[in-house]
Amino acid sequence: MIIFASMLIISLNYQKLYDFSRKWDFTIHQRIDSDDQKHEWHYQQSGQLGAIGFSYCLILPPDLSIGLTLNQWNNDIFKNRWTQEYHNTTTGTMGGAPLLIKTHRFIHNSFRGVNFNLGLLWDIHNNLSLGFVLKSPFKATVENRLDQYSEMVSPIPDINDQTPIRTKYLYMPLSIGLGLLYRVSAQWFITCDLYRTNWNQFKYRDDQNNEYSPISEQLMHKSNVAPTHQIRLGTEYVWLDNINKDSLTFRTGIFYDPAPSEKGTDDYYGMSFGVGMTKLPCFSIDLAYQYRFGNDVGQSVLRYMSFSQDVHEHMIYSSIIYYLE
Repeated sequence: MIIFASMLIISLNYQKLYDFSRKWDFTIHQRIDSDDQKHEWHYQQSGQLGAIGFSYCLILPPDLSIGLTLNQWNNDIFKNRWTQEYHNTTTGTMGGAPLLIKTHRFIHNSFRGVNFNLGLLWDIHNNLSLGFVLKSPFKATVENRLDQYSEMVSPIPDINDQTPIRTKYLYMPLSIGLGLLYRVSAQWFITCDLYRTNWNQFKYRDDQNNEYSPISEQLMHKSNVAPTHQIRLGTEYVWLDNINKDSLTFRTGIFYDPAPSEKGTDDYYGMSFGVGMTKLPCFSIDLAYQYRFGNDVGQSVLRYMSFSQDVHEHMIYSSIIYYLE
């Protein structure tokens, strides 16, 4: 007779999953016939999306774990909201006459929905583990309101407008990931993973039942957005002080991190370096640096400007954990 013993773990958690914080300031010089115009743009976006997760994990000895999380995206406790602010000042001439236009646009958004994540972890043998994750597609309710004001020194009158709150439906896409971990030794690990997101299924439906791609703002049957495939490769080495029970951890990795775009995908690449120190039973400190770059990207984000960007991002991450005895 074979008897299988299992362990059940249940948890309640909150995760901040998307951060919309970004800010751009740039100037465009434009010549139209005999008129010269300068457009000064100031763009700021802020807000976040987070979910309350009810998690269930079943551990099946000797080597399999299965997890399921139900995510509730709501506005009751944690505000799933973000705002977009556009400020544009145009100076120069129009028809030979002096021109001054100041335009302000404020867009307020809120988000609600429910989905689930499924995860598997299989320890194939002592040196190799396999992980799998599936994030289900779901239909989210999005409410937005547009406030705009334009002040013009020209025969055109000023514009002051506020639209009513409109409800739209956002269809979030399916995403799946597969990863491997190989243990070279007790202190040295190598990992790699592949992650796919079906951005071609990402769409929103307006109050007239028209379906658009939020990325390209084209009708879905005209959109050219493609799925993305992220690839990451990393390694970690842990140095142990067996006498004092301290440890130093060194990490590095490279990745390919494409973003969805109307032309298919925007290609981003990057690398990271990190170090961590743990002193038991007191604290752990981790520090990481990431460099991410992409050339000729972002045209879909700035689609009205008709130009792309070369992006070079430098990020530093840190964390401190203090252990309570």
